Amino acid sequence: MFTKREVHFGLALTIMSPFVGGNAYAQSAAHSPAGRDLEQVSDNASRQLQDIVVTAQKREQNLQAVPVAVTALTAEMVDRARITNVTSLTALVPNLSTTLAAGGNPIPLINIRGLVGSSGILGADNPVSIYVDGVYQGDYFGAIQDVADIQRVEVLRGPQGTLFGRNSTGGAVSFVTTDPTGELGWKQLISIGNYQSRRIKTSVNLPEWGGFSIAGTYLHDERRGHTKNLGGGTVYDYTQQTAGQVGKLRSPDRLGGSNTDALHVAVKFQPHSDFRLDYRFDLLDGRDEPDARQVIGFSDGNGGALSRTILGSQPGGYQSLISTKRLDAVNAELSQSNRTRGINNSLTASWKLNDTISLKNITAYRVLKMGTKGNQIDGAGGLVVTPQFSFLCGGAACEGQPFMLIVLGAQRRTNYQFSNEFQINVDTDRYNLVAGYYYYNQLTKERPPPSTTTFKAATGNVFPGAPTGNSEAKIKSNALFAQLTWHLTDALDVTGGLRSTWDYKRILEFNVLHPTFKKNRIDYLANIAYTFRPGLLAYAKISTGYQSGGVTNGVAYDPETVTAYEIGFKGDFFDRRLRLNTAAFYTDYKDLQFATFDVVDGSRTRNAGRARIWGFEAEATVIPASGLTLSGNIGYTNFKYRELDPRVGVVGKFLPSNRPKLTGGAALNYTLPEYAWGTVSFDVDAQYRGSQNLVARHVVQDQAVDNVLFNNAQWLVNMRASVADIPIGGNVQAKVSAWVRNLTNDKTLVNALDLSSVVVGAFQRPRTYGLDLEIMF
Repeated sequence: MFTKREVHFGLALTIMSPFVGGNAYAQSAAHSPAGRDLEQVSDNASRQLQDIVVTAQKREQNLQAVPVAVTALTAEMVDRARITNVTSLTALVPNLSTTLAAGGNPIPLINIRGLVGSSGILGADNPVSIYVDGVYQGDYFGAIQDVADIQRVEVLRGPQGTLFGRNSTGGAVSFVTTDPTGELGWKQLISIGNYQSRRIKTSVNLPEWGGFSIAGTYLHDERRGHTKNLGGGTVYDYTQQTAGQVGKLRSPDRLGGSNTDALHVAVKFQPHSDFRLDYRFDLLDGRDEPDARQVIGFSDGNGGALSRTILGSQPGGYQSLISTKRLDAVNAELSQSNRTRGINNSLTASWKLNDTISLKNITAYRVLKMGTKGNQIDGAGGLVVTPQFSFLCGGAACEGQPFMLIVLGAQRRTNYQFSNEFQINVDTDRYNLVAGYYYYNQLTKERPPPSTTTFKAATGNVFPGAPTGNSEAKIKSNALFAQLTWHLTDALDVTGGLRSTWDYKRILEFNVLHPTFKKNRIDYLANIAYTFRPGLLAYAKISTGYQSGGVTNGVAYDPETVTAYEIGFKGDFFDRRLRLNTAAFYTDYKDLQFATFDVVDGSRTRNAGRARIWGFEAEATVIPASGLTLSGNIGYTNFKYRELDPRVGVVGKFLPSNRPKLTGGAALNYTLPEYAWGTVSFDVDAQYRGSQNLVARHVVQDQAVDNVLFNNAQWLVNMRASVADIPIGGNVQAKVSAWVRNLTNDKTLVNALDLSSVVVGAFQRPRTYGLDLEIMF
């Protein structure tokens, strides 16, 4: 775990600096009375949809009055959909899809409106920013771990360069945790399911005292892996390859499992109505076994031909472990469990000077430690050196020794992050102004960086290769921003915004210091919005954003930039029984960054050219009858390369990957009238993701492999039945739920890699089901 010094430093730094800066996200609506019950249907006869408060423009506004494409998932929706982290959001938001990255590391791949990110390269950034309680998460490592106590999720689509700054070209995903209630309360969740899954969450609220309110949540979540590892129990020695930093490691018996412990503490201090401090502390310790990856085919060229021959020469054959269908067992003898540990601190100070001017400051300190061990990225464990290939490792003496195609060595990574933002908000009858200063400082250390072993033997089960040296990235960013909305009339608003950012990156790779990266960037926004009546809005806007550049392997790459044009419409109809929000967009995408990997250059980020993106999206919620709520969304994205660097690909042959054109979802919630013994409800949701290219090139000539790589549309259906408000005695109530996810046991291929030798992939996790029991007072 962490040293006492690290823990004490994180606590002290955040508590002692309420006005030294902040982070790039507004105060959560959950921190205000307006944001607590975000979307619940009222109990009156009309059954109207209620207002939703969001902070998409760094001030609290009604969702239907914000001229921005934003989706808010409320506490009730989070509970029904079992949302625990960013990978749970697929198809709940139009034009958003998520999955695990193909490389086997515990990082997500996130796509919003055709801008995709999953980079784990040192110093590299991603186009979709993630926030927890307003704190920017500067590293995708750890992003798949559970957030302990989610109150709300906001997803902003399109570039957010003016108010959110760098690395939000695709959009932003914000998790808001639960606020202290100031009243004595307790909630206990116990959940069991197949694959030996167990989830225990304990939440406690203490009574308000002297202006202080405190709440805490402890979470334990574990599940057994769903795929048998035929190489489980194999021990490999990494001492030589890591200069003694990592010793002997054992391969797990099953793949796809996890075990997470998390602690969340929220403290609110409000001595009077105009001043408030909100402190958040999160502690995370998570272990996971990588999902099973299997060989689905062979690459074109010499690497594919050699790999086909090597696998074909194995004693007893290897054909049973090569399949375009999801297997129940694979051999991943060189994969070991990953571990992620994190400490997050944030302190938000809000001060209302008068009826017009308010100040806000958010200070955050974050430490994330990640250890990935061996990574059987080739999906082909259990190989041995055969006589015809003994020349690769020194002759007959190494025959029968373990052999690998492409395997990544062990890695340890630590990320230290401090962020600081000061904000001023001015609200008058004529205009609204938000302005501020943002500071960000990140230090990331890798010891040692990942090393790749290609077509080599592991004689004596010792992982081959010499230590590659240490690496680190120092990243700093400063920004000034302002956005002004002028009310020309009671119905017509005009908004303009500017942000100037100064980025600095210094990269040390393998003990070699590379040239420093420095860049200044100015982003802007212009928006015009017309309110026809309360609850009926149309808008048009142009906005820009950028994803920061940097240096990898001594080669600099530029920021990638977007300019987006958008029109939108938001409306409530039929006495607020129907809510319909739509948007259409066009994006000009320049200097695309590609995280590439090959056995010669290793991991590297390259600028690859230009693209254009256009599309549309719609969200609807309707209450056709008492107790019945229907909702749905649809998103369409058309992505096309206009120019490409020849070193990366050729336009027309290099295909947009991990960018489904069509996404959508539908949900039904039906709640029966309340009885003395409880309230019964049913939930069904269906999530659709259209076909997408999982690799950027048609690298194989096998039609069956082509089919799973490029024709993989997917429906996922989930169901839940609950009985709530069960009286236990006194103020104690219970809730019992039965649930099933992936009802049809979909087996679609969800990510893939062409390794210039074999083509490997991972499939949709199988059906899960279970029971939840909640007790609360």
